Amino acid sequence: MSFAVSFDCEKQNIASAFYIDQYSGYKKNFSLFSKIITGEDKKFVQYRQTVPDLIKTGLNLDDNEYIELFNMFKSKKYLSQISDNKMYKVGKKVLSGEKIKKAIVDAENKLSSSLLYNEINLYNPKINAFAAKVNSLDEIPEDFLNFAHEYNLPIYIFGD
Repeated sequence: MSFAVSFDCEKQNIASAFYIDQYSGYKKNFSLFSKIITGEDKKFVQYRQTVPDLIKTGLNLDDNEYIELFNMFKSKKYLSQISDNKMYKVGKKVLSGEKIKKAIVDAENKLSSSLLYNEINLYNPKINAFAAKVNSLDEIPEDFLNFAHEYNLPIYIFGD
């Protein structure tokens, strides 16, 4: 059995993401979040840059062009909000929505490619669903079910 939680989180509240364990420990708080996003905690610098670097490589963007792209799409919550056929001007480059979405998906796929697990550090996320790799609700712990019921959260079951 394995269980997971799905979060809804503003992009600005993602401190770091990496395709393997970042060894951030269990004491995550606003102080650690601040150190990660400001680069004060040097061990997280590589993790914080992983997704931006993958997207920049996929689209052949420099740092300033990536910032422009991020600002263009930071209010979007879903890839479906980016039109495949629309052309977007980023610096002196013109990129199709389809190409931009592919670079984002490729970066996300890299994060989930680890055989063990990945780690994403968030601040102030909202739980929006649970997932369980079980064959029936009977296999889910009662506390898990009660929490989902109390907060009206869906549970997605992925059987063997």
